Amino acid sequence: MRTRLNTLLSCLVAAALAPAGLAQAELELGTYLGGSGTDRGTSFDIDADGFVYLCGYTESTDIPGALNSRTGFVDWYVTKLSPDFTQVIWTRYIGGTEQGAGPEYPADIAADGQGGCVVIGKTNATDFPLVNALDSSLDGDSDAAIVRLDQDGGIVWSTLLGGSGGEMADGFGFSQITGEVEIASDGSIVIAGDTRSADFPTQNPIDDSFGGFNADVFVATLSGDGQQLLWSTYLGDLYRDQVWDLRLDAQDNPVICGDAGPEWPEVEGSYTFGEFTSSGIIYATKLDADGSQLLWSAKMDRMDNTGGSVRLRECAIAPDGSVYIAGRTSGGGFPIPPDAYQPDFEGGQAIMEGIIFRFSADGTQLLGGTFLGAFNSEDEIGTIDVDANGTVFIGRGVFSSSVRLVTFNAELTELIDTIAFVSVASFKKIRIDQFGDLFALIETLNAATTPGVVQPVNPSDGQFPLTTPYIAKWDIAGSPINCTGDLTGDDRIDLADLNLVLANFGQATPDGDANADGTVDLADLNTVLAAFGQNCD
Repeated sequence: MRTRLNTLLSCLVAAALAPAGLAQAELELGTYLGGSGTDRGTSFDIDADGFVYLCGYTESTDIPGALNSRTGFVDWYVTKLSPDFTQVIWTRYIGGTEQGAGPEYPADIAADGQGGCVVIGKTNATDFPLVNALDSSLDGDSDAAIVRLDQDGGIVWSTLLGGSGGEMADGFGFSQITGEVEIASDGSIVIAGDTRSADFPTQNPIDDSFGGFNADVFVATLSGDGQQLLWSTYLGDLYRDQVWDLRLDAQDNPVICGDAGPEWPEVEGSYTFGEFTSSGIIYATKLDADGSQLLWSAKMDRMDNTGGSVRLRECAIAPDGSVYIAGRTSGGGFPIPPDAYQPDFEGGQAIMEGIIFRFSADGTQLLGGTFLGAFNSEDEIGTIDVDANGTVFIGRGVFSSSVRLVTFNAELTELIDTIAFVSVASFKKIRIDQFGDLFALIETLNAATTPGVVQPVNPSDGQFPLTTPYIAKWDIAGSPINCTGDLTGDDRIDLADLNLVLANFGQATPDGDANADGTVDLADLNTVLAAFGQNCD
């Protein structure tokens, strides 16, 4: 009997541990969030209490929860949304009236852990609202602007940062907003963007000279109160250099990724691939937390003559410290391993295909990579994140008209599943919170909403192009069928619970007796297996 039970248990456990059918993941919450005019959501973040912070730029005057009025033709807006999506806590318009060419926009946002947030973006307004500013002078056609808001949506401080050549001026357009912000564990604020200024303010820089031509990358850290520039550096060469994402590792070391010229800085021992004869290389670079040195810098160039372009969108850091970079390419010639999910560029009349790479935590090895596309199709990867189990989540655009949220194993050799599909849409960002729930910012005209949310209907009334941000939350782990399967009290139903049932099977004991009927039997085993691998909410 015990042998047959062990065999049965092994089979059931194997089935429970197999990749889940994530297409059945539950849409827990979904709401539109905008006004009746044109709105673009650019980024969002979630705090530990589940509040969502959304930033974007808008022509609307009626975004819910507004604390003030729009001042320019196009303003930034920042919205704080309740964890259950039923209430806009506040919305803050931010912008000046005397705007130059092109709109002002916020590029990225980070929750500060105190109920507020920090936003980075671009302004060309001479009267941008400044409070306790470190730099109050608009030095070029545009400057980077950093704004800190408190838990009530008030401006704690705001400052400009830039030189005479212009910041955040390169790459503006649909899905091409530049500027990144993260908050370190000590409360300091790490930012990155692009600059065309030969006099950008540097402080204890790794590189103190502007590379020239079109743009260089800058990376900097400000004190939490916004009153000090702790360190700031250029990174770049004679070609156009751009940063498309910034993440902090477990030690608060900044990791940036983007597109650059062939002489993007290298670090001895870091992974490199290609001859670096073109200006279209891609990179992932890690800096020390104090800005004193580059820890590693992996970069690659294509090795064929198909021409075309490659552009990164985001990077992500896995629990083991490995770094993923993702974006799109119009040709092959990259070091994709033969066991990859899609080792070859499909080609045909495809304009773009998605591309993903994974580097080791020390930047010395390429651990995996894959294309993601189809023959005669147009695909791109707009956003990426990795959960606590190492599962890779990708926001994939297809035919420029739909989005799919797909998952890969850590090695990028297996596409596990598609967990969502939204038509006529654009993925802006996905993030996985500390509880394993997946959040997404999408721009769409038609998506499912859930009962009781703040905006169940698209407020733009069907305008085209895609004008309304949509926030979604998926329960990707799934809710346990029966929380009594958590026999060890660790708020998760796992092998420890299964082992407890097995160790006491057939005995009259409370240990392993999930249904409290006095005996540990198949009913208890089924209770545990039905919710295996899930959290007990």
